[in-house]
Amino acid sequence: SAGDPPGDQLVRAAAAAAFPPGARVWAVGEAAAMQRVRRHLLDERGLPRERTWVRGYWKHGRAADAAPGED
Repeated sequence: SAGDPPGDQLVRAAAAAAFPPGARVWAVGEAAAMQRVRRHLLDERGLPRERTWVRGYWKHGRAADAAPGED
């Protein structure tokens, strides 16, 4: 919904996902959302760090792709 933090639906989807034994998880997205997903997978679900690859590539509200002078 409008007041939810960025990536909230993705975080809920990760929380609802079923991971079979030995599963590997790869996730990329908005930095704050990926931080929450990583915390959930490692701390709450107990997935081994070596079986997860979670990276934040952009930050909500930042225009990283703007050309010089277009900020």
